[in-house]
Amino acid sequence: MPNLPFDTMRGSLLAAALTALVSAEGLGTPFQPPQLWKRQNDALHAELRKRAESGLNDTIPYIPKWFTQKVDHTDPSNNSTFKQRYWIGTTFYKPGGPVIVLEGGETSGAGRIQYMHTGIGRYLTEALGGIGIVLEHRYYGQSYVTPNLTVENLKYLNTAQSLADNAFFAENLWRDLPANLSHVRPSQTPFISYGGSYAGSKSAFLRVVYPEVYYGSLASSAVIWAGENFWEYNEPVRAYGDPVCIAILEETARRIDTYSASGGSVWQQFKELFGVKSLEDRDSASYIFNVLGRWQSGNWNKLESGATSWDRFCTNITTGVRDEAPEHDQEILEKKEAIDLEAGVRNFAAWTKRSLRESCGDSNITQCAGTAGNRAYSQRVSLTDGWKLWPWQVCTEWGYFMPGAPAGSPTLMPRIVDMPYLRQSCQDYFGMPSDFQVDVSKVLQYGGYNLTAPRLMYIDGTHDPWLYATAHSPHSPQKDRDDNLSVFIPEAWHHNDENGLGDISKEPQRIQDVHNLQIKIVRGWVEEFYKENGQTGTTP
Repeated sequence: MPNLPFDTMRGSLLAAALTALVSAEGLGTPFQPPQLWKRQNDALHAELRKRAESGLNDTIPYIPKWFTQKVDHTDPSNNSTFKQRYWIGTTFYKPGGPVIVLEGGETSGAGRIQYMHTGIGRYLTEALGGIGIVLEHRYYGQSYVTPNLTVENLKYLNTAQSLADNAFFAENLWRDLPANLSHVRPSQTPFISYGGSYAGSKSAFLRVVYPEVYYGSLASSAVIWAGENFWEYNEPVRAYGDPVCIAILEETARRIDTYSASGGSVWQQFKELFGVKSLEDRDSASYIFNVLGRWQSGNWNKLESGATSWDRFCTNITTGVRDEAPEHDQEILEKKEAIDLEAGVRNFAAWTKRSLRESCGDSNITQCAGTAGNRAYSQRVSLTDGWKLWPWQVCTEWGYFMPGAPAGSPTLMPRIVDMPYLRQSCQDYFGMPSDFQVDVSKVLQYGGYNLTAPRLMYIDGTHDPWLYATAHSPHSPQKDRDDNLSVFIPEAWHHNDENGLGDISKEPQRIQDVHNLQIKIVRGWVEEFYKENGQTGTTP
């Protein structure tokens, strides 16, 4: 699920399903306390508005347009429509070129335009003479489907309806285009989908549900598996994070579980050390370990938003909290001396206190970072409460609750952050009963770990916290595939192939190799399309 400046998601706990989700612009942690989430969401949308405005005047312009979309693709008697936003760019178009549709995912589509300027969208359209499109997901950004976000109106927000949006859009886009582009329809021009994170899963699913519409798909960090308990989100963090930093986090989690079980003054003193004494026990643990969501924003390009956030955090807790961030966190981490865990835990506490002040300002900490009053948010149903959108999808179809690891396994997340605690948000936000079930069958019906299809390319990263939900998961029968349609990028995080530098030759070799391979693969698909259809068109 779907790179927001918070790489876009109870912190990183439930579904690190939104942070990206901007820096990873993909799945993130949708169940932070609403006050914190709203602050981050407002900042995100301000950033995305800037990105959208810059797209109008760029040398590779992407013009915002509106497509008349069906509200309900399953009920022929429902004639209601809504305006779905998309951006289209024809700078590189040449006859015979494909249509590259970059999925908007669980955020404003404006955040994806940068990838059409300097990332995968730019590379494919420029190399293949293609038309580029960013298609915003229903309900997100400004693609409003209903006048408000009541539970009744949210029933149209699901994966199947969104996939049908993609198909209907591709089949009817030509009606909105100039006469010289009337051939831009799936029967005459190859439509290729690219998506990262939740958007990546959609790209993969399109090849199963609408193979006649989308001729090929590039699915990056595609979360093709869904389930309620996704404790393994933090396993790549444990595997690849700085060892001293990870040891400090594990020790802190151990103490939280031990002290909270005993209660008494020692536990209260420990909470006070971290500045969270006024919070309920599980809220305290949840807030302290919200920092785990920073890992998702990792990127080979250290200038990307959030790319150095994790290293900066680890530098602070392993070498001491600074007022100003050091310039070379990675070098410091590599050269530092091992420190004792007690000092590390205290550094972690100092960092958390400062983070709490920055996050909540002068607000009451319990109201800002606690969950006791969350039930009131079920009444927040205006379109400005868009922070509820991905949580709705998580609570109804995807799951991805991120508790502590099961007994017998090392854990970064304290075990008192358990499933009942995480599930409570769905009850609070949407009035769900305590025994509600997330219907993950609506996701797994497309194949889960076994999902394969012709002209479907998977791209994953070794360091991605969503790894265990992808085709390269240790649980997936596809993990050891050795072919050009299964790419596992070393030292890469969440859909790190989506961003670029605008010039492939300037990128690290491992990223160059992936981008060049993607161009080669899609070029082959385009040529195959024309050959199959007996047409004379070829890639430019």
